[in-house]
Amino acid sequence: MRMSFLIATTLILLSACGGAPGGGASGPPTPPLPPTPSPVGTPLGAATTATIGAAGGSLSLPGNTVRIDIPAGALSADTQVGIQEISDTAPGQHGHAYRLTPEGTTFAKPARLTFSYTDQDTLNSAPQALSIAYQDHAGVWQMYRKPARDLAAQTVSVETTHFSDWSMVQGVQLLPLKATVRVGEALALRVVHCDQPPQDEDDLFVPLPGTAKNECGYALASLTARNWAVNSAAGGNSSVGTVSATGATGDGTAQYTAPATRPPRNPVAVTVDVDDPLDGPFTLVSNVTVTDSTPQWQGTVTYTESGSKPWNVQSNFVGSGMETFKQVHTYKVVGVKEVDGPRTTLIFEQQGEAEYTDNGSIEKQVYSQCVVFGPVILRYDTVYQKAMQMAGSVTHQAEEDLHIDDGQYSLYVSGEDIPMKGQEKVTSYTKYGCTTTVDDSSYVKPWNYLQGPQDAKIEGHIDPAHPDTLTGGYDATSSMLGVSTHIRVDWNLHRSSP
Repeated sequence: MRMSFLIATTLILLSACGGAPGGGASGPPTPPLPPTPSPVGTPLGAATTATIGAAGGSLSLPGNTVRIDIPAGALSADTQVGIQEISDTAPGQHGHAYRLTPEGTTFAKPARLTFSYTDQDTLNSAPQALSIAYQDHAGVWQMYRKPARDLAAQTVSVETTHFSDWSMVQGVQLLPLKATVRVGEALALRVVHCDQPPQDEDDLFVPLPGTAKNECGYALASLTARNWAVNSAAGGNSSVGTVSATGATGDGTAQYTAPATRPPRNPVAVTVDVDDPLDGPFTLVSNVTVTDSTPQWQGTVTYTESGSKPWNVQSNFVGSGMETFKQVHTYKVVGVKEVDGPRTTLIFEQQGEAEYTDNGSIEKQVYSQCVVFGPVILRYDTVYQKAMQMAGSVTHQAEEDLHIDDGQYSLYVSGEDIPMKGQEKVTSYTKYGCTTTVDDSSYVKPWNYLQGPQDAKIEGHIDPAHPDTLTGGYDATSSMLGVSTHIRVDWNLHRSSP
């Protein structure tokens, strides 16, 4: 069986070397990436559960997007079966990932897992390229080589004897799936595959080449890439832009060059035909939006830090106090300085406010006699009252670089410090009951303190369904003047054409 697969592969390589239009020169492409573990997904929302026993049963998510069918005899006793959505870490991820619970459950008979998809889900590839993968105990995603695909019902199904983490994945792809370029700009394209070439045609699974960015790499089908086109026009034209194969090794790479003016139909569809050794010929698509000039960005990054710390005293004093601190910074995008490939320099306006307080009072009273056999009176009354407040604000403009590349984005926003000003008012005295004198040590002291936010670290994955919107948030901890604080950073940034 191993030999027949190698023969089929050799025939594809020979046909690729024949100089098909747009295929590039012959030669071996970059070797496949080795399979490496990917992070384990984290739960998102609540799980959908049902009790299924020896008689079998089914469980599905609303809309039937994911369904598990367990036949009679697969389970020996009633079991609470669940479908839990999790963050997707599979290379070639397509949509969402799900954890089937109880994890580690095995079946006496195979259960069937079914994912459904829509036309929108396969705009950039083909239904024949969809499959299902699970994450093994080592963290490596394993893709089914021959899932059951129902093109009419738009479903992909596999049989399994175990529960674990599952994801629908897309095999052959043309990257980037979506992109935005300015008029006259060039965009690099490449055909990739999200699995390893199998060692034997009877292999049920092939590992996915996990990387730090969960990206896909080597594609055997890239050697057959041909018929590059834009909106069905071979090689494109001056109206919609042009595309041509690049590289000297026939590695499925090409360059799209946007036209001098925005095309009448936007985005344009850059396509290439490939032959997959398992799934046959189909067309891959990258949807490219052409803008007139520098894209505009709007939105904000908000930084909130707050904390409080109660204090008490010893040595027979009675009383308490509280320190509080809060600062809020809003960074608003007010312009775009420049765009250089994956880097966009944004202009932010920072509006920040901060306040610190330390208020409280304590008292110590001592009752005793002033003279022998005299009455017991309040002999010493020591009072300490503190009222401290500082506040300030800042307005500042700064330039920060937003990087968008390989489906990920990152941005570091550095805020300006706030010059807080205020005063500490302390009322402190001791009354002596025997002499009726008062020892007053009260004072008012001005305070100036410079306090600023930590750098806001903004990063994440581009949502393929909303590539022009970046949203997210995170929590962190810090301290200010000995007060432990909680930090919350949220961002909502949006890109639009001018």
